Amino acid sequence: MDILVDYNNIPDSDRRKGAAFVLDKIVDAFAPQHLSSDNRVTFRLYDGWYEAQRLTHEAQQIAVDLLKDYPTTRTVKVAGQNRTVLINAELAYSLKLAPSKHLFYTYRQRQTPGNVKCRHPSDFGCNSPHCTLLPIFRLFTTGTCPEPGCSFRLSDVLYRSEQKLVDTMMVTDLLYLAFSKTPALAIVSSDDDMWPAILAATQMGVKVVQIHTRPGRSTPTYYCKGLGSRYAQLTL
Repeated sequence: MDILVDYNNIPDSDRRKGAAFVLDKIVDAFAPQHLSSDNRVTFRLYDGWYEAQRLTHEAQQIAVDLLKDYPTTRTVKVAGQNRTVLINAELAYSLKLAPSKHLFYTYRQRQTPGNVKCRHPSDFGCNSPHCTLLPIFRLFTTGTCPEPGCSFRLSDVLYRSEQKLVDTMMVTDLLYLAFSKTPALAIVSSDDDMWPAILAATQMGVKVVQIHTRPGRSTPTYYCKGLGSRYAQLTL
């Protein structure tokens, strides 16, 4: 069974414990009957692994950990019998269809979004000339440091990171596996953007197990109604 993991969707508290912890938790989330009969599990981890054409520090660390910890085996009970499952794991640098062509620039730093606003302290009743929020207000409204002689700008210190191409990579791999007649696969994500590809895979006769990464999250009935045994959902 191939398990596609949106690693950015994994809670930070789990990520901090390492990739092996995350993957063990995913395996533990499976009811044994959902594991494929070929006793093989391959994890593909998706995230913004490349900043420009260089692996991020996190990607380098996880790659080292995966080489150290995998392949490995786990024993699970199925119908009262012990079954040994071979587990392997890899970072998704490229599409399964074109494994030698790495997709770069999947992690990017963006400047402060232009629609972020900052209110003056007086708007909520503070008229003190020494209010510590005043410098923040000036920083946001002028875009420059309020300290005389300082050349730093708001965009130098405040940014947002984002992953690009990653969701599309997961969707492409899911459909490629479905077209390859994979009998069953799993996707670890609570992102609704995955659903059209999940639905397409089930219509091609593939059983899809979706593992939600957020407690209490489930797929709305209007998406999965009528899929029967071709679709199952679990929680990490």
